[in-house]
Amino acid sequence: MRARADGMLIFDDDMSEVIDRLLNVEGIKKFYITGKRRTWIRRVGDEGLRDGLMALSERQITIIEALVFDRKSPLDVRADMGLSVKEIRIEIREIHHILLDAM
Repeated sequence: MRARADGMLIFDDDMSEVIDRLLNVEGIKKFYITGKRRTWIRRVGDEGLRDGLMALSERQITIIEALVFDRKSPLDVRADMGLSVKEIRIEIREIHHILLDAM
């Protein structure tokens, strides 16, 4: 993962694969929007990915939801959550490791 000059994050290929897997689950974004908090995770068919998501902290799930489903930039996440870009990068790196280890 790298950052562009404007602060946007560029995900490496492994993280892009995780994001693609999430977005390819049929109806998951709609379920995220209309469902109760965090119930979208149960819709993930890949058992390893689902288990990995369930192992993440609330803050990490919130970051995933903001970046993946709400299409927010890291700068938006920073403002919404009161985190620094560095803290967001650290969380994303940890998310990446947890999800890849689970898959």
